[in-house]
Amino acid sequence: MKTCLILSLFLVPLALLAQPSESTQQMAPVYEANKPASVQIAPDYYSMVLMQAEQAAQKEEYSKAIKLLKEYISANDTSAALCTKLAILYLENGQYVKSLKAASHASDLNPSDPRNFNIMGITLFYLGNYEQALNAYTRAIALNPSFAVAYYNRGLLRYEINDKNGAYSDLMKARELNFEGIDSIIGELFAYRSKKEKNNQ
Repeated sequence: MKTCLILSLFLVPLALLAQPSESTQQMAPVYEANKPASVQIAPDYYSMVLMQAEQAAQKEEYSKAIKLLKEYISANDTSAALCTKLAILYLENGQYVKSLKAASHASDLNPSDPRNFNIMGITLFYLGNYEQALNAYTRAIALNPSFAVAYYNRGLLRYEINDKNGAYSDLMKARELNFEGIDSIIGELFAYRSKKEKNNQ
């Protein structure tokens, strides 16, 4: 999995943001299972803006990428896909409140896209609002029951709030859906349980 898709827990949070427990320090929520293709937008006059924003983001020039998208969105009709991309850029830059706002707007424009609810869940997780994060992940899963990333993220959240059975169930579902690297994560979080189940097989 490309490192640009892993949300680093080593970003310095605002003083009031909740910190994940030590047990989940090496695992962080993700917004895509694999490196995504460019957000699927019809090739027209704003595809150049998106391409430039993505190139800037790849160089970790998040301010430039965000500025490009914000300028386009404010000057033209908004697109759910562009708002989703903007939410991801804010997320990668550690601007969780702005990411939440952009993802919420994207979900208003396209309420059937589970990615926006997954992003909302991640931002709410980092902001310490675990109940709303849980609801957002659950909404993403309701929209796409095969959305492995949302199961993974919800599993990490449930582990964080000490719902170990729920966490195990979600992570095993992500495993069933072929989420990359899930075996080592399950093994690390549930070493004893995994060993016991393996011995019972």
